[in-house]
Amino acid sequence: MTINQMKSAILALAVAAATSISGCGSDKSEFVIIADDNCGINAPLGNTPFNRQTDLLPWGWAFDKATGTVPDQIFMQIISEDHKSSTKATMKRASRPDVAKAFGLPIDMAGYGGQIEVKNLPAGTYSVSIVQTSGNKTIVCTSPSKIILN
Repeated sequence: MTINQMKSAILALAVAAATSISGCGSDKSEFVIIADDNCGINAPLGNTPFNRQTDLLPWGWAFDKATGTVPDQIFMQIISEDHKSSTKATMKRASRPDVAKAFGLPIDMAGYGGQIEVKNLPAGTYSVSIVQTSGNKTIVCTSPSKIILN
């Protein structure tokens, strides 16, 4: 799978997520931004095999670099290479003063962490994305690393 195919698949999922999150009857136009420099995934370590019987405990940082703000909602999604299996989980915001200092912005809550149950997913290699939403905007950040589930 090429990078463009992977980004197209992620964009399609992000649009679906944005639509489901935003609610019906909104007169605001929704849009999706692919911004791979708007997040970092500190764990799980990419390209490292994981036992599917153990939940993933991801953490990292993410914010909207264009506005220097922390979007309202954040979740992590993982998608199999064949696009037949996926899951997503809401992440909780966490304080990351190191990120605020590194970017010189008042974004103390740019951190995130959470838990993703993967025992029902088939073994294989999965792409990882962080999806942030705020109002009618969805920001998708894809990690170059993969999660390998055994």
